[in-house]
Amino acid sequence: MNQQNIDNLIPVAVEYLSKSQNRVVKDGKVIDSAYSTYLSSFGPTIIQSGMMKALAVYAKEEGDAKRYVIDEFVKKIMINKNVIEGKYDRTDIHLIDIYIDKIKDKNDLDRMEFEDRILETIIACKLALQLFHIEKNKKS
Repeated sequence: MNQQNIDNLIPVAVEYLSKSQNRVVKDGKVIDSAYSTYLSSFGPTIIQSGMMKALAVYAKEEGDAKRYVIDEFVKKIMINKNVIEGKYDRTDIHLIDIYIDKIKDKNDLDRMEFEDRILETIIACKLALQLFHIEKNKKS
């Protein structure tokens, strides 16, 4: 991982959250505090389970957990910073799909470099999200 890459990604993530139509922040507030939790646990999930398994979990759009929103957020930042190509900017394509596409027929070094780009983007997104007010979800 490269600290300079993370530093370059943070403003892109902040701008995306501030100005774009997104599912994470609205009116300067994180829409659902669970998004902050999902983003904070993304890295540890990768370390514990491995990249492919973690990306598969975050791509799942079924059930109550909306981890796919974080998957989309990370993907958008990677596209905006040209880490991945714009051809992946479709709602039916998740990070797991991009990961599989990018690592097929590649050596271990290329795979690890792409995994580092994903981890750098996750860290930048996590740091950018901390600049926004995170409200605790209220139970009815």
